[in-house]
Amino acid sequence: MGASGWKIPKEDLRELEGFFKREDKLLKQKQKESIKQVLTEHLQEPQKAFIDLIYVIETAVSLGIIEEKEILPVFYELYGLRKELNKEDVSEKLKDIQAQLRKVISLDAL
Repeated sequence: MGASGWKIPKEDLRELEGFFKREDKLLKQKQKESIKQVLTEHLQEPQKAFIDLIYVIETAVSLGIIEEKEILPVFYELYGLRKELNKEDVSEKLKDIQAQLRKVISLDAL
């Protein structure tokens, strides 16, 4: 590597690459499991529920489970609640958004 003349053997590089691929696959599976958990379990208090639902949207898009343009309307509705998290009726609104997300994010893809 570089000026030091040190090189990593090709076999070691292949093993390292295989390790990274396995870890990436495991991480994606864990992310899918966490999406499914947020979409199917009872939501926590509004502040945590808001963060969890944002995570679902962001992660689903980054994993290619859903297109950004398909989920943007739900995101805008959710983001609009950010200043209302202390209001009494916000929990029901968050549950409605959770249900909307279940409709647009296929649980079978998880």
